[in-house]
Amino acid sequence: MARYFQLTIEGLAYAGTGNVLKMQEMMHICMESEPNSELAVISMALIAGGEEIGNEMCHRLINHLLHYGSLASKKTASIAIAILNLSNPRVPIIDLLAKLCHDTNPEIANRAVLALGLASAGSNNSRVAELLRGFARYF
Repeated sequence: MARYFQLTIEGLAYAGTGNVLKMQEMMHICMESEPNSELAVISMALIAGGEEIGNEMCHRLINHLLHYGSLASKKTASIAIAILNLSNPRVPIIDLLAKLCHDTNPEIANRAVLALGLASAGSNNSRVAELLRGFARYF
């Protein structure tokens, strides 16, 4: 429990700073399949959210997690992507989230649908609206 609070406080304390060393520390936690790896993924997105270069680096790290990370890290990756792209529905991000919506794991798929909504919130993007309508019929 102490580790959980430590990661939460570090993630929030460094939110928006783009601190590369903290991001690497969080990535290390994610790759070791620690019990708090979900929190580390969210913390990584919060830390990188403040600057463009850190944002791109975090996208690459999350892509790496989607391919090689633990199941817990994969479940949280879509929410981290949404945190990095709130109300910014770029085409590659929407494509990635739409792909995650069709995952065989229902938790990953449900979180990806939520992330798709967060990433496109307030943008009036017709492509995303059609995707969300399709997922509403599917689920």
